[in-house]
Amino acid sequence: MKFEELLDVEAWREAGIKFDVITCLNLLDRCDRPLSLLRDLKASLRPGGKVVVALVLPFNPYVEIGRLDHRPTEWLPIEGSGFEEQASSAISNVFEASGFRVERWSRVPYLCEGDLTQAFYWLDDAVFVLSAPEESQQDVS
Repeated sequence: MKFEELLDVEAWREAGIKFDVITCLNLLDRCDRPLSLLRDLKASLRPGGKVVVALVLPFNPYVEIGRLDHRPTEWLPIEGSGFEEQASSAISNVFEASGFRVERWSRVPYLCEGDLTQAFYWLDDAVFVLSAPEESQQDVS
């Protein structure tokens, strides 16, 4: 089946479409409700589907729209001080706790837009390939 419809940022969840692959790149640390987003991603997967998540580590959430303190409404329980500790914590405390299975992950460089003091920033991204057992996809739908 081929889809050529552009879905609104808020409408894709209610569209009733199941996807083979969903990417969520550098969004969980900028999203007000990242745990809800993960539930929506899992519910929108076809059986055997994959979610690719990129997450900047060390984890430092910052939400531009919403609360004045720029903290998200839902907090991801990522613990640890270094990249490896936080990646391990994201796997167990976030992805597995949300019903995903981590199939693969890697550390990759991430260049992002700078500010007035620096043209760009070189950060470390953890990229995870996730799947959801079929029974957990049905439970959240």
